[in-house]
Amino acid sequence: MILLGILLFIFAEFYGIGQVMDAMGVLETLVALILIALIGIQWTKAEGIATLTGLVGKLHQNQGVGLDLVEGGLLLLAGLLFAFPGFLSDILALLLLIPFVRQLAAMLVVHYWGKKMQTRTAYTPAGEVILEGEVSHRQEFTTQVELQLPSPATEQTTPPPAVPR
Repeated sequence: MILLGILLFIFAEFYGIGQVMDAMGVLETLVALILIALIGIQWTKAEGIATLTGLVGKLHQNQGVGLDLVEGGLLLLAGLLFAFPGFLSDILALLLLIPFVRQLAAMLVVHYWGKKMQTRTAYTPAGEVILEGEVSHRQEFTTQVELQLPSPATEQTTPPPAVPR
């Protein structure tokens, strides 16, 4: 099903490029595709830096950053869509660059994958259940460890094996 969607998307991209070439001309269409890609990638870079700056600020304030990480992934997707030739992918990428649309898409992704993840249970190789949780109280503690090294006099040394020549 996913493969069919990808194939339909690629077909729609080529069809759209063909329609624009018929209306504008081949050279103008190629110039437009290249300019849109270059400008879009630079815009994506600027939005990515802004998102990263906000993420670091939230980390310093001990706030949750899950949604910001998803937004960063959506910005990566926007950059890839700009690099993919076609007008449909450029329109989708432009939509992802609008902060409100990107935040809405991030919430939808978190909601969809959150439902998927809640139904799964992970196990270690030993058969123990892995639980996810949140730390609600942190307690600082230190541990002292005594390390006893053998003295050089009691250590037995063996000569290295002889190498045949």
